[in-house]
Amino acid sequence: MSRTVRKWLRGLIAAGINGGLGSLTAMGFAPTEINFDNGLLKFCGVFTVSAVLGALTYLKDHALPDDEDIEDDAREAIQAVLERKRKRLAENHPDARL
Repeated sequence: MSRTVRKWLRGLIAAGINGGLGSLTAMGFAPTEINFDNGLLKFCGVFTVSAVLGALTYLKDHALPDDEDIEDDAREAIQAVLERKRKRLAENHPDARL
């Protein structure tokens, strides 16, 4: 998975968690209705809706990464691997032509 996609997924998950944590605010406004004792189902419902809204808001501002970004990340990763292999080959076989 490319660095761009990982960054995008982390942002999406963080937005969902952040949105879901907004349900804790709902507990502050209606502690008798939304709580961990009697209103756990309501709390889970508010958490889920808030998390989905947070994720959708993130998607609105950060669409899926472009193919070009992913290709650039892949190209950089391949170049880094090739450079490491060249260094290792030069260390192990100093008289080899690279």
